Amino acid sequence: MGRLDDINQDGMEVVRELVAMVETYDLDAEVLAASIRSPRHMTEAALAGSHIATVPLKVLTQMIHHPLTDKGIVHSAGTGKQPRRNPPRPRRTRSRHMSDATAAAAARPGGPRLTQLLAVDAIRLGETAADWRAAVRLAGDALVASGATTPAYTDEMVATVEQLGPYIVLAPGIALAHSRPSPAVLRAGISLVTLVEPVRFGHRENDPVRLVIGLAAVDEEAHITALATLAEFLSDETRREELIGAAGARDVVQLVRAFEQSQQPIDRRSAQPSRRRRETS
Repeated sequence: MGRLDDINQDGMEVVRELVAMVETYDLDAEVLAASIRSPRHMTEAALAGSHIATVPLKVLTQMIHHPLTDKGIVHSAGTGKQPRRNPPRPRRTRSRHMSDATAAAAARPGGPRLTQLLAVDAIRLGETAADWRAAVRLAGDALVASGATTPAYTDEMVATVEQLGPYIVLAPGIALAHSRPSPAVLRAGISLVTLVEPVRFGHRENDPVRLVIGLAAVDEEAHITALATLAEFLSDETRREELIGAAGARDVVQLVRAFEQSQQPIDRRSAQPSRRRRETS
């Protein structure tokens, strides 16, 4: 879309035409919107009927932040007042294979946190892969080791790239290996693999890949909070290098947990002793 806009063409009109052709002729195909450059691009692509979109980490970050919202959160934390909101009604999960623990977390507003989906057993550091298929399989094997998926899901992740191309390389050096929710997904999970030698996936701009993230989703929504946190974490070059250079899997989990805690507003009321406590002391 962005590249068409660069040459004074209407990229969104191309998406609408493709969607119309797919629906008119009942084609077994889906429309993928690529070169997304802004949150507005995302909205327009969805309204045009695009089934899939490849989105840079920068745009994902912009979608979950707004200067005024961030300012309001900081102000609320400073005054001890919490913004009023109506919590969304819990949604039913759509997979029979979802574990009770993950289902309970997904039912809470926002879904499970990143540290709830990224198990120590799902982290592989300093691995070697001969090609992109081997790199994706490393991420799949890590999901299997954590109990999130069966080996069949690894095959599905590889097949997704074979069918749709290297769109999973979302940012320079980072690939998000995934496939659709399926019976091969036992529970929501995320794996993380760092490579000693970067691997080429065939992406024109973001190759080669040093970090492969595996995502197993049980539905379309339960993993959104965790994925947004991961996108925000990786958007900072210093944090990326700390993660890639981590000595062990537990060090990675500690880095992620510290980042999660840093993103939570501070409730100053709990940090200050009450008047009665001060008087009695």
